[in-house]
Amino acid sequence: MRTIKTIRIGCRDVCGNASYFVIKHGEVFYFADNLTPLAISNVAGSVNAAVLRFALEDARSPEEAFKAVKKYAQHAKEVWYS
Repeated sequence: MRTIKTIRIGCRDVCGNASYFVIKHGEVFYFADNLTPLAISNVAGSVNAAVLRFALEDARSPEEAFKAVKKYAQHAKEVWYS
């Protein structure tokens, strides 16, 4: 199974606060713009947080990961990846 090495996906909420997902070798990290670790439920809500984490861990391409964040990050106004 081929997994993506590193991907960064950014989110911005309705207040303008930026946060980022970093997926590195199948591990998912989520943190604020100032590098403070955050709970995924902050952006996805308590119901979708686990679903989003599993989708990101299973993503085989940046596009798959991006689509998962767009689908499950209900509190994100804007989503981008680099």
